[in-house]
Amino acid sequence: MQFAITKATQMMDELRNTLQPISMSPGSEVRIMTKGHDTELKPIASTVVLMNALSINEKEKPQSQLIVYPNPASSLITFGSMDFDTITISNMLGQTLVELNATNTFDASSLNPGSYLIRATKSGKSFYTILQITR
Repeated sequence: MQFAITKATQMMDELRNTLQPISMSPGSEVRIMTKGHDTELKPIASTVVLMNALSINEKEKPQSQLIVYPNPASSLITFGSMDFDTITISNMLGQTLVELNATNTFDASSLNPGSYLIRATKSGKSFYTILQITR
C-alpha cells in the first residue's frame, strides 16, 4: 500500500509531535492525522509503521538491526543480530499471530504463504522487517 502526504495530512509520533517527512525513517511508528480531525485527536488510520520512504537518501538510511533469515522462508527462521526481549509476527492487517519471548528461532511452517510484519523489541526500542513465507 502506498499513499501520498498532502497539505491536509499531518504525521505525528507517539507523543503527538508533528513529524516532517525528512525526519521519518524506515521502522518508525507514525500516526496519520488529517487536519480537522475530531476533538479526541483520533488518527484517520491507526498507527502505522513506515517501511520505506522514497525521499530518504540511501546513504543516510539507517540499517535495521532486525535480520530474519532465510527470507523468504518456508520453515525454520532465525532472528539474528541481537537477543530480543519479544518478537511479534503479524499479518498485513496488523493482527498478531505469534508472540515469542527469549528465543531467536521460530518454525514458520504453520504460516500461510504471504507477507508478515515482524516486530522485535529490545530495551524499549522496536525494530521491524517484512518476512516472506513461500512453499
